[in-house]
Amino acid sequence: KAQGYTVIQKEVFTGTESNRVPIAYKTSKFTCLEKGWKQLPGGDERFGVTWAVLKDKTTSQVFAATSTHFYNVGGWDHKLPIRVKNSKMILDVTKDIVKRHGCEVVNMGDYNMRTYDEAYHLMVDDGILTETRFTAFRNNGIMIRGGHTLNTTAPLVGSPSRVIDFFFTTSKVNVLRSRTIINMTSATTSDHAPVYTDISFIK
Repeated sequence: KAQGYTVIQKEVFTGTESNRVPIAYKTSKFTCLEKGWKQLPGGDERFGVTWAVLKDKTTSQVFAATSTHFYNVGGWDHKLPIRVKNSKMILDVTKDIVKRHGCEVVNMGDYNMRTYDEAYHLMVDDGILTETRFTAFRNNGIMIRGGHTLNTTAPLVGSPSRVIDFFFTTSKVNVLRSRTIINMTSATTSDHAPVYTDISFIK
């Protein structure tokens, strides 16, 4: 755990693997008003959605964040039913938070879906969420998948058609910058390149 941060996660252990969807927030900056976790449809507790409703201690701004990891089984069928069900649950969790707290929501995670998948279009066509790469004021222009197409030797390359890590936000969020961090440190630390998103809230 990083010093000064609180980590929210459901401790789940299946074999040698633990929960894949934690949320970390800076303890000195935010108060957690609510937290929760749900298992995604599919029967494997490693795949779920964690959420936290946070309040800024300085501005009193309330917002929510969710972290998820969709199922990566079943290949890359763009109509894979399990990931469509996963998208429906994320939308349900988002709408429930908005209804109960009246706040903006930021969704993030490894969705294991492509932009041409039915699960992706369900997320963006519903009308409550937009993807931050396309709403950012500044974008580093790298539509790279945060994942397994990265080489660990220079040059670091990936496939623009294989983006699977996403940020989605509700409507009253300004996306100031969206960036995929591609360097030797990120390439050799994980099979996913970090995705950085800087946001502010519309008053």
